[in-house]
Amino acid sequence: MIHSRAVWCGSLVAVALTLGACPAKQVTFVPAEGRTAGLPDDVTRLVEISDSVAASHPQTPAEADRGLAAVEKALELGPEHPYEVLWRLSRDAHTMADLLTVPSQKETYARRGRKYGEQATQQEGSRVEGWYYTAVNIARVAEATSQASELGEVVKLAQKAADIDASYDEAAPLRLLGKVYMVAPEWPTSVGDRDKAVEVLKRAVALSATPLNRLFLGEALYHAEEHEAAVGQLRRALKDGEGGGLEARWVDEAKDYLRRLGER
Repeated sequence: MIHSRAVWCGSLVAVALTLGACPAKQVTFVPAEGRTAGLPDDVTRLVEISDSVAASHPQTPAEADRGLAAVEKALELGPEHPYEVLWRLSRDAHTMADLLTVPSQKETYARRGRKYGEQATQQEGSRVEGWYYTAVNIARVAEATSQASELGEVVKLAQKAADIDASYDEAAPLRLLGKVYMVAPEWPTSVGDRDKAVEVLKRAVALSATPLNRLFLGEALYHAEEHEAAVGQLRRALKDGEGGGLEARWVDEAKDYLRRLGER
């Protein structure tokens, strides 16, 4: 399974598949000349390269751009099945937006990701990937612009993705949906709903009891003032995430919530 990335450090909301602390330093990126050098002229191989980069969880924009360049070249070659290239373009553009911290660059890649995601849904409206990556890229635009006005659209598209395949990428559509409900301002300002967040994230854990899903559920329970249940989920997330199952930023986040709850 190839997992997508998402980090939201916006001032108004914090919505994403994988939400963590904002990077301490500015991360920018200038595409290298000849970035497609050495890439094959075969669409299947280019898609494989994109997937391989995604599976490696790139830590820098330069690493991530190799996957994006591969599927950009694949699209130029006129693939027989454009959907398979378009949703990966949306995914890889989102990864770039995730890794960058300069708002203008983040927004540029996220808008590209949204465009590709929308084109993917037009190609195959019954498939989950296009809807999901359109949703996370819109969320990323909201982060970059510090605007929560489109969070309703994120909820709509994430729900569409969940309706098609809630288990996709370890319940990623439900993680996104639950996180939006948890951290967005509540009605009438926005779409936040703490009770819905708990409901959706419980479903995510039922489908895929990963440490990250348990972490997000623990956070939702904390915000819903179900503190005893929150402690249980946060501790379980840390236990299950030992040995690399939970990235360092998530370990820190779980520990921070436990401190808020008076736990050590």
